[in-house]
Amino acid sequence: MEEKLAVCFRTSADSIFRAIAENRPLANSLQSGLGDGGTGVDAGVKAAAEDNLNHLIEVVWRMYDFVTKTRDGEGKLREGIDAKMQGMQQCLQGIQNTLEEMKGSMKEFEEMKRSIKELKEGMTDEIKRADDGGEVEDETVNDNTMEGDESRLLPTNFKWVKANTRAIYTQWHFGNREKGYPAYKTLKPRHFYTKDQKKRLSDLRYLVREIEIEARALGVYVEQPDGIEEAGFMYDQCENFLMEVYKKARGEWNVTSRFGHLSWMTVVNLLRNSERARAKDVEMFWCSY
Repeated sequence: MEEKLAVCFRTSADSIFRAIAENRPLANSLQSGLGDGGTGVDAGVKAAAEDNLNHLIEVVWRMYDFVTKTRDGEGKLREGIDAKMQGMQQCLQGIQNTLEEMKGSMKEFEEMKRSIKELKEGMTDEIKRADDGGEVEDETVNDNTMEGDESRLLPTNFKWVKANTRAIYTQWHFGNREKGYPAYKTLKPRHFYTKDQKKRLSDLRYLVREIEIEARALGVYVEQPDGIEEAGFMYDQCENFLMEVYKKARGEWNVTSRFGHLSWMTVVNLLRNSERARAKDVEMFWCSY
């Protein structure tokens, strides 16, 4: 800005000096007239002086106009820059809002994917359970359906015990020594005598699978525990997951002591109902689109 003004003043000064130089006699007459108090200034000299003065005034006004326009231009430029900056800020805010919405959508997608996975696993288990129960049509089976010594794995009067979930989980790995039952994980549907017994085996498989999914998520899963204590420890780490299902199903929140007295069959029913509820939520989610 200062540089432009300096150039303008230099140009104006050069114009004035050039006008005086081109009319040296006029300048001399003006100087002599002014020197004697102005009495010797004739009309021509006075007119020339007035012309030069008017020229000087015109130059000054042009300089003033230039300065004014320059200031106005700077103001408009500044306003334009501010408007552009505000537009950029709004654009950045829009991008940030879009990213936040994308994060929320990704979270919903992960939850939906988990629900679909659980639904698929539940359907697979239902199919397996149907297959297990469909091996025989009669309520009992003949010993001929057993293979060799496998007929002795369970007594003919076998009954599923109504133990709590922790106990049945350890029996899954190590059996029931008191009654002489082997580890349930080594048994197959053909080792049982009735449909109800086969159904309970399928229920137990489902329960164990849910516990072991949670154990893997917590990083405490062991495929073959060394003993009952290690199996019990693994179950204890996952019990909170089962209690949360119970709380949501029953609407009871202070159930730590009561949960330990629930039959494992009751817990299975709660888990299956919870799974059906999640499946229904997934179905409603897809129907909303």
